[in-house]
Amino acid sequence: MHRPTTPRAAAAPSLSTATLEAEQRHNRVLLHALQIGHPVVVDGVTQFIQCLSFNREGGGIDATVYLAGKRESVRGEEVSLATNVYPFGKEPEAASTTPVEEQSS
Repeated sequence: MHRPTTPRAAAAPSLSTATLEAEQRHNRVLLHALQIGHPVVVDGVTQFIQCLSFNREGGGIDATVYLAGKRESVRGEEVSLATNVYPFGKEPEAASTTPVEEQSS
C-alpha cells in the first residue's frame, strides 16, 4: 500500500551553516584587506597582509595569512581588521587648547 507523502517543513539553518557563512565572510574581509592595503591586527600588533593562501579543510575553506616582514604564517582566525585607520597615515587633528604663537620675521 502506498502512503501519501506530506511536504517537509523547511529546516532552520543550523549553527554549522551560520558558522560556515561567518568564516566565508571573514575570508572575504581578509582578501579585501590584502587588495586595498588595509592594516590588520595580530596579537595586538598592527601589520599588513603580504599573501593569503586558501585551502579546503573539512567542509570549509581554511585561510593561511602571511604578514609583511614575517616568516611564519598565521591562521586566518587569528587576524582581525585594524580600527581607527586614517587616510595617508594621518590622525585627525585634535582641537588645540593653546593659542598658536606667531612667528616674527
